[in-house]
Amino acid sequence: MVSWLQPIAGCATEARQRADEALRLDPHSPDSHAVSGWVAAAAGAKPAARNAFQAAISLSVDDASAIRGLLNVCDTREDAIEALHFVERELERQTVFGDGLQAYREASR
Repeated sequence: MVSWLQPIAGCATEARQRADEALRLDPHSPDSHAVSGWVAAAAGAKPAARNAFQAAISLSVDDASAIRGLLNVCDTREDAIEALHFVERELERQTVFGDGLQAYREASR
């Protein structure tokens, strides 16, 4: 889990409210979606976390935190392979500045 989420992990309702507010204020920010994913993951809501991380990656494949988060919520090797294929497609679709490519390389090992 992201270290700055640990203080609010025990307060799931407050964490969810803060993440929802971030999405409301800036729905086009990959960071807003990634935070939503980490909050959902901390609450054990893996499908919601997966969707949020994919939304963040769709906005910016250079979001290494979202790539790590997406892989963290994969339950099986097949899920992880599917997640890596998603990232690979986004790497091909988007202009890449390097962070996403590095995160993909590390995650695919």
